[in-house]
Amino acid sequence: MTTRLTPEALDAAILSALPGSEIGADEELTIEPVDGAPHVWRVRRDADASGPGRAARPSNLIVKFPPADDGVRAFKERLGLPAVERHVHSPDGVHGTELLRLPRLRGWGPATRGTSLVLVLDDMAEGTLPPRAVLSAADSERAVRALASFHARWWDRVPDGWRWLPDEAAPARADFLVGTFRSAGLSAVAEASWLPAEVRSGSARLAERAPALLRALSAPPVTVVHGDLHSGNVLFPADPAEPGIRVIDWEAATRARGPLDLAFLVANSEADDVELLDLYRRELTVAVPGITADALLSDYRRALLYHYLRRVALRTAYGAGVPDDAAVRRATAALVRHHAFDELDAL
Repeated sequence: MTTRLTPEALDAAILSALPGSEIGADEELTIEPVDGAPHVWRVRRDADASGPGRAARPSNLIVKFPPADDGVRAFKERLGLPAVERHVHSPDGVHGTELLRLPRLRGWGPATRGTSLVLVLDDMAEGTLPPRAVLSAADSERAVRALASFHARWWDRVPDGWRWLPDEAAPARADFLVGTFRSAGLSAVAEASWLPAEVRSGSARLAERAPALLRALSAPPVTVVHGDLHSGNVLFPADPAEPGIRVIDWEAATRARGPLDLAFLVANSEADDVELLDLYRRELTVAVPGITADALLSDYRRALLYHYLRRVALRTAYGAGVPDDAAVRRATAALVRHHAFDELDAL
């Protein structure tokens, strides 16, 4: 296999050895980073990759390498995230809907450095990378319709055999997230003077009630939740007339209440979150009748608290402070606007 590699992409040499990767040892590959998507690379085959006598194979693939930052890698391995993503893409794993597609797994294997997995996936959205930095109102509505369709498929019917798909209250996950938020997150919050006063004052109470919050988000009815639905993981077809979206990066998938995904999307959207929540409810009740606006609002408020808790825990787990960026400002503004910390009294 001939490759043109940057030093950071040396792990690509294992591609030809991955089981089921459909990459021949004699193929010439061009491997290039995707701007705006860390640790995600596009692999382009040479023009003759399918050749006479060979089955037609995709000329472009998306490859996910383990993170280079040791802190990020340790955080992901502590939560079992890489293993979850491999199961999501397995033949018996999560399937999309007409409006939300998941990439097909072409191959996987251990990285040559560290223990994280390398994934080789279909490149489903040629021309749409790098991803959008923030979703417009129109893109957000399109994503919410697809999300509601996907959640409805699994609503209160996640297969019992999917033991690999954790819930947010699983001890290993919950203890790590809550413990990190209490031990390092609260100190970082105290130093983030730009945070709204309601958020700063409510953080200690959130730390106390966090285990109950995670249990509530994991209580039936649950669905398959992406768990990290920021704008960089939502890809749109190159043809604007083509319906639906493509969603990548499923390593944080869990079984949880559906509005958890909505909270992540809202933090990366220019749209009014009240309108998005109402659209989500209307689309969801087409397939899942009986869902009330009050119940969804309560779950959404709890999901906003979870998003804030996890974002702070993730950052402080590897030595960073609370990020002063647009996504956090949108998320914390939503916490205040919906009086989300009052939800802790009902847990």
